[in-house]
Amino acid sequence: MAIVILGKTPCAISGRIVSKTDKVLCLPPFPATLNDPAAVCSDACILRDEFEKWEFRDNVVRLVKEFWVQQHNTSEAFTVLHEDNEYLMAKGEVEAKTRILFLKHAFVIDIPQEIWQDFRGQLLGIEDAVSICPYSTIALSFNKRVDKMEICIEFQGGGKDCIELSRPEWSRFQSVLTTMEPVLG
Repeated sequence: MAIVILGKTPCAISGRIVSKTDKVLCLPPFPATLNDPAAVCSDACILRDEFEKWEFRDNVVRLVKEFWVQQHNTSEAFTVLHEDNEYLMAKGEVEAKTRILFLKHAFVIDIPQEIWQDFRGQLLGIEDAVSICPYSTIALSFNKRVDKMEICIEFQGGGKDCIELSRPEWSRFQSVLTTMEPVLG
């Protein structure tokens, strides 16, 4: 994954310097040809707002998805528990965690195994909002909107990323979560 230094790292798309208050995604080093406009995003940081309106967004998402799926299916560090067009969930074999990849959004979160059941239970029973700190330097929030679910990851010292799932996407995610209990419980 790309590393961002707030106040110094430029967005790979716009060149604007990433600040503490920006929503930023850091992408893995996915393969891309030099002629492909998506190549500027490989192993790079991008302002989420710039990314969402960028004409090559869907191509980058496709390349990141292919990279993540291949990486997690061939790595000894992970066992894939669920994979479809929207989500990939993998159990960490080295670190005791569950990785959730939101493939259509180039967004990833890790949940330590010791809080998995509580995390899963809160998301399945969510009414308005859930906040959880899976690690001492990371906060996750899930906030219901009228027709969407906003998911944010925020890092201590600044920096965050947020995505919005449509109601149908959120329902499918919750459905996938219900299948994870026996495997991770």
